[in-house]
Amino acid sequence: MWNYFPKIDKTIKVPSSMMMGSWMGSDFTNDDLVKENTYQNDFTAKLTAESDAEYIIELKPKKETVTVWDKITVRISKPDLLPTDQTFFNESGEAKKKTYIFKC
Repeated sequence: MWNYFPKIDKTIKVPSSMMMGSWMGSDFTNDDLVKENTYQNDFTAKLTAESDAEYIIELKPKKETVTVWDKITVRISKPDLLPTDQTFFNESGEAKKKTYIFKC
């Protein structure tokens, strides 16, 4: 992966050892941008909750999947079947990151 830094007008290669590092000081990692994992191929999905308005799906990584997350929950709106947020959990079961998805 390569990053362009406009302040210094340079393009710098990001080594694989920095893929879990913060992307330009944000809450996203370099891996979040590249998304080497796919939910369909690398995780097992399970419907854990359902209400009139939403579904909650739990994603657990398969044994061969390389990821820092022990579990990801995805909240999906029923009317349009679009995700509204994702919560990422570490091996201790602590929620470490939450991504909100806003509709325009």
